[in-house]
Amino acid sequence: MTYEFTTFAVIMGALTVLAFFMFLYPLIFRPKSRLVLHFMALIGSIVIWSLGYTLDILAVDKATKLFWIRIEYLGIATICPLFLLFILVFTNRAETASKPIMGLLFFPPVIHWLLLVTNEYHGQFYESVTLNTETPFNTLDLVYGPIFYSHTIYSYLLLAIGFFLLIQTYFEVSGSNLYQKQILIVIIGSTFPILGNIIRIFKIPPLTFIDLTPVAFVICYILFFYALFEVEFLDIVPFAYQFIIKNLADIGIIATTKDNLIVDINQSACEYIFEEECPDIIGRNLFVILSEQERLKPYHERISQIENSLLEIRDDTLDFEMELLYPLQPQGQFYRITIKALRDKDNLLGFIYLVQDITLEKEIELLLRKSIDFKNSLLSVISHDLKNQLMVIQGFTDVLRKELSHIQNFAEVEESLDGISAKTLIMQEIMTDVRSYLKTMGAFEEVKDLTVIDVKEIIQDVIASFKSAIKNKNLELNIDWPTDPKIFTLADLRLRSVFSNILDNAIKWSPPNDVIEISVNKENLSWIFSISDHGPGVPNGLKDEIFKPFVSIGPQGKVGSGLGLSISLEILQSYKSKIWIENVKPQGAKFVFRLPVAEKKGE
Repeated sequence: MTYEFTTFAVIMGALTVLAFFMFLYPLIFRPKSRLVLHFMALIGSIVIWSLGYTLDILAVDKATKLFWIRIEYLGIATICPLFLLFILVFTNRAETASKPIMGLLFFPPVIHWLLLVTNEYHGQFYESVTLNTETPFNTLDLVYGPIFYSHTIYSYLLLAIGFFLLIQTYFEVSGSNLYQKQILIVIIGSTFPILGNIIRIFKIPPLTFIDLTPVAFVICYILFFYALFEVEFLDIVPFAYQFIIKNLADIGIIATTKDNLIVDINQSACEYIFEEECPDIIGRNLFVILSEQERLKPYHERISQIENSLLEIRDDTLDFEMELLYPLQPQGQFYRITIKALRDKDNLLGFIYLVQDITLEKEIELLLRKSIDFKNSLLSVISHDLKNQLMVIQGFTDVLRKELSHIQNFAEVEESLDGISAKTLIMQEIMTDVRSYLKTMGAFEEVKDLTVIDVKEIIQDVIASFKSAIKNKNLELNIDWPTDPKIFTLADLRLRSVFSNILDNAIKWSPPNDVIEISVNKENLSWIFSISDHGPGVPNGLKDEIFKPFVSIGPQGKVGSGLGLSISLEILQSYKSKIWIENVKPQGAKFVFRLPVAEKKGE
């Protein structure tokens, strides 16, 4: 292989280096998205083309030139399929660029390149090849064959499809200068190499000895570098605007200048304002358009207030709600309107309006309010009316006990009166539990401001409150305290209800003359509390069910609301804690829960 230095080779070599840098820049400085990878593949084919052509210019003899033409055609044959694939991704048609489609696109170029490599055997790509030494550097005079024209027609067909998609997308994203500018850059940048290629194929004077296509790519590089740095090319692409902003189904978006002139609006916002497709309103004053809408007449004063508030806007965001009433609808529709100021440092550039239909949210809010009102009414009935009636029944029972104490068969009557009193007390306990549950239902959210509490004091107070119940069943309490003198944790006074509910449960289900064990252990950074009884226990399949509201499991004759454990569970969950049940042998249940270890400041 023989080579000869020429000025044209230096120029072409410089363009090759520029193309290679264009290839490296997104590889190093851009996230590796599918769009970036397709762009790099496209530029890579240009690099191969430019490098092959540079060495073709340097080559002196025919054989060497033909060798580098074959290398250069690896880029030439693949550039148009790669261009179309890039455009498919760039215009949000990436699903079209599937592996089967890619295979079909690259099949003809592969065949064309193989026919070029084997041209000396069939002469269908180039009918004749002669060395021309009369030009500024040695060139090959080529007479094109049918395979060459087949390759050219196929390549230009792919280019035409790509340009069609670009133009179509340009009009789809009307109103977005940024994205339209990107498309124009791609169109213009791609046009110049095509013109250079046309000059080459048809040998248009005066520069018939040189292929201007790789040279024309320099305009591509300049435009693409401008796009990368100025219009966010390869970062924000046109389809992002079209499919994320334009087609948002439930959020209306309007962009205006600081003088309230509309610069962009999506379909959802158009439907909120016009209930139909948008007329041509770009460049018009938003508040003038709103004042022209007949159905918005009742709200013109409110709209004027919004316009005036923009003149004095101090924060970057303004939020408010508006109800629009329609003649044919018994109930209006509610909209949340958020106005965000667009600023460049201290300079106000314009506003973004976000409009969202919150009618469903308002309906749910109304239902929730009705539910709360019903709960409060039910609490009133439980805490006042029903409880008062039970107190009356208890009072009548005491009167009857006193008045009938002298009759002969009073023992039988007293037994019945004792039964009424016992059932009355049980009903009062159940109502107390129901009232407590309804009062706190849904309110046990995660507590952020917990305080340091001495749990030992709480346990001792709870045990004292059950002293009478423990004595009546002749129960014994065994308490296993930790070695720490203080048992500090992060909680609030509701923790008393947890111990009270679990201990009450243990007393209720324990047989007379039995033992209840209370244990407190330290495990890493947690306190482990357990309360065990030797009652009927809880079957394995019901250990989760028992924490559900109104579920009570135990021997017949034992009555309860089934709410104490449910309330305890919710309180512990609000502390980010949990509670579980373990079996006790030969029978019984152990309720276990953990709380974090805390330290009291100053101790």
